[in-house]
Amino acid sequence: QNSPFEIENRVEGAPRIGERIVFFSDARQVPQCSTCKPLGVIPLTALEDAVIRLFGPTAAGQVGSWNLRSYSMADLANYLGETPIDVPAVPLISTDEIDEAVRLSDWMIFSVLDSRSSEYGANALKLLLDLRPDLASSKKLIVFGHDTPNILDATDVSKIDVYHALYDGASPFIEVAAKLLFQEVSAPGASPVSVASIGYDLIEATSPNPDQVIQLIIESGSEEGTDEPPTGYSVGDIIKIKTAVIIDNNNKPVPDNTPVDFIITQQSEGVSAATINAFSVDGIARADVR
Repeated sequence: QNSPFEIENRVEGAPRIGERIVFFSDARQVPQCSTCKPLGVIPLTALEDAVIRLFGPTAAGQVGSWNLRSYSMADLANYLGETPIDVPAVPLISTDEIDEAVRLSDWMIFSVLDSRSSEYGANALKLLLDLRPDLASSKKLIVFGHDTPNILDATDVSKIDVYHALYDGASPFIEVAAKLLFQEVSAPGASPVSVASIGYDLIEATSPNPDQVIQLIIESGSEEGTDEPPTGYSVGDIIKIKTAVIIDNNNKPVPDNTPVDFIITQQSEGVSAATINAFSVDGIARADVR
C-alpha cells in the first residue's frame, strides 16, 4: 500500500499535457452466456476514453487526446515475439506501430486481468518485464489490476512504479483508474487476499496487533433502569465487560469472530485463573463475569 506522497515521488506527479501515454488493456473477448456474442471484459479504449472525458481538453485540460494511444495486450505480446496459436478475433496492430508508440511514450499504463490465463496476450506485461526491462525502466509504468493481484512475482513487481489493485473491470472501476492515474483520488486500504509477491499474508495482516494495549470497559446499564455501571457489587452479581476496539496489523478492527480470551485472576491464594472464551463483533468482544 503506497501513500499518495510515495506515489507522487515515484512518478513525479500526474501526467502532463505534453507527455505521451500509451495504454495496454487486456481486451479479451468473453461470452456472457452460451449463445451471447463475445464482449471485451475491458473495452480496448475504455481507460483512454475515461481519461479524455475527465481530464481532456473539454474537461480539466490536463492531457491532450493527440498524445494518447490504446492497444491490446495481444498487440504487445505480438510485438514482443509471442506468436498466437490461433488467428486472433481482433486483428493485431503492426509491430512497427507498437514499437513507435512504446519508444516515444513517457507513460505506459496497463489494465490487466489474470495473466495465468491461456488467453493470448494475457502474459504480455510479464513478457515485457522479463524480455525488455530496458523499456520498462525508461518509462513511468503504472498497472491497474482488474482481477486478483497474484499475477507477478517479486522481481516483476520491483520493475513497476505503481500497482493499483481494483479487482473489477466494470466502468466505475475504469473511472477510478483514470482518477488514480491523475492523482485526483487516493486508494487507501489493504488487499482482501494474500499477495505473495510483496510478502503480504492476509491472516497475518488481519490478526490482532501484538503491540496494542486493549482497554477493558464495564458496560453501562448493568443495573436495570440506569445508564451507568453500578458503584459496587455483591457476591453472585454478573459484571458485563467489553473490550475497546481491537485493531489488526492493518490498523483496522479485527474481523468478526476473531477469538478473544478474557483471563480472570483473583488475589486469593489457591484460586486458579479462569478463562472466558469470546469472539469479536465489529472489533469488540464481550463477556459476563461472575
